[in-house]
Amino acid sequence: MGEIIGVKVTKAGFAKGVSKAVPIVGGVISGGTSYVSMNHMGHRLSEVLRESIFYTEADYNKDYKNICNEVVDVEFN
Repeated sequence: MGEIIGVKVTKAGFAKGVSKAVPIVGGVISGGTSYVSMNHMGHRLSEVLRESIFYTEADYNKDYKNICNEVVDVEFN
């Protein structure tokens, strides 16, 4: 009888430990995935912003003309 109770207590203790470890492991995995993807995208954004520093008035005028000449077809119901 003592063996059965001991096994039940051990199983219950193991189940409690696993149930507490699952959210922690999930948080670590989720955080790691977010860090890796955001780090990569942050570097790409940094490169694009660095290129945009040299935005001249000629570039502005060209973009402004493109926007003004753009035709937007919108249906209104």
